[in-house]
Amino acid sequence: MKAFITSKPLLSFTVVSVIFLAIAGLTLFLHWGDFPPRVVLHFQPLMGADLFGERSDVLTLWVLGVAVAAVNVFLAYVFYDRSRELSFLFGGLNVLLMLLLLIAIGTIVAVN
Repeated sequence: MKAFITSKPLLSFTVVSVIFLAIAGLTLFLHWGDFPPRVVLHFQPLMGADLFGERSDVLTLWVLGVAVAAVNVFLAYVFYDRSRELSFLFGGLNVLLMLLLLIAIGTIVAVN
C-alpha cells in the first residue's frame, strides 16, 4: 500500500482525476438551479436537440464518473505489484475519462 501511495505517477494521475471530478461536481452544484425541467443531453449540428432528460440524469452521469474513477483506482492498486505498466495504464485512462466527463458536463451545462 505504501509503495502505491508513494508512486509519483499514480499519485499524480489520481490527484488530477479528483480535480477533474471536483470541477465537474462544482459546475453542477453552481448551475443546478438554472437547469430547466427537461435538460438537453444530446444534440446534433444539423438536427438539433435529439435526446432530453431530467436534471437528475446529469447528476447520475457525475455519480457514474465517480464510480468509474473509484474502480480504476482500485484496479491500479491491485495491479501495482504485478504489472506496473498496467497500473499506470489504468491511472492514465482514469485521467482521460474524467477529462471527457468534465467536457460532457460542461457542455450540458452550457447548452442548458
